[in-house]
Amino acid sequence: MNGAYLTGLPRGIMRSLAGFPQQGTFFLPRNTTIPSENLQTKLFPEASMWLSKIHEGHAEQTVSAEGFLKLLLTIRITFLQDSVFVQQKFPTHPIWKHDLFQDEEYLSFKRQLLASSQAEENQESIMLQRVIPLVERKLANIEDSTRSAYEALAQQIASVLEKISDISTGSAPLQINIEWPQGESNCQPLIRTTAVTMPNTTQQNTTESSNVPADPSVSRPPSSTFRLKFMNTNHPGWYSSQKSFYMRRRKIIKACEEYAASEGWSVEDAVRRAEALRIRNKKSLDYISKNTDLIFSML
Repeated sequence: MNGAYLTGLPRGIMRSLAGFPQQGTFFLPRNTTIPSENLQTKLFPEASMWLSKIHEGHAEQTVSAEGFLKLLLTIRITFLQDSVFVQQKFPTHPIWKHDLFQDEEYLSFKRQLLASSQAEENQESIMLQRVIPLVERKLANIEDSTRSAYEALAQQIASVLEKISDISTGSAPLQINIEWPQGESNCQPLIRTTAVTMPNTTQQNTTESSNVPADPSVSRPPSSTFRLKFMNTNHPGWYSSQKSFYMRRRKIIKACEEYAASEGWSVEDAVRRAEALRIRNKKSLDYISKNTDLIFSML
């Protein structure tokens, strides 16, 4: 045995055969009750003696001998614990007639181990009965919160898709407002982009709209001369710095005004029509400004 022995044991397989997971911790109820030292010495009685001789130098000191004796000391505890439950499965086996299993100290250990094991089983059962409703309630709460979050997210997505659809079809044109600070001509302008649904001006009463007072804070359609007057009054010199931008957009505005006059439409409706055609044909504003004659022919 000293010349040939295992350097390792297949612990994963051994644990699986014993009914435990291959990795991690496990709980063995019968291991909570340890037999007394006096009862242990009745099984392999000379193992402790020879292990002491090896430690004291009175016997040959080898790794295999010391390991074997320590294994016997561990096995006798496991054997005594397992024997209690093996007796319940095979009560008529001849081995139970041995004097060890008739010993009063063993019978006392047996009663103690069975009582401890039964208490552990009852405790686990009670814990399960208490825990299962709590787990069920917790899972139900998680499901409710997840459903609420999903419904809120679905509503947000539907709202975003609706706005995108309105912009792409022209019912809610994309509006860009540029605001300069009062009295400051060299400050960085504030640019705001909004998508708003504009009312159908063809169904409005012209006399009613003519009575609406001009408000500088209200965003007007591109064709309105109000914005030009406002900019000239409050931001002198803006035209020189924004000339290129203004001239390109002015071509589009003029084309929309001419189309509105020829078709009997309002300028706002003509602008919405032009924007819808531009988006449908995937054209940039720069392309439209250079090809104003094609704005309303891109069908």
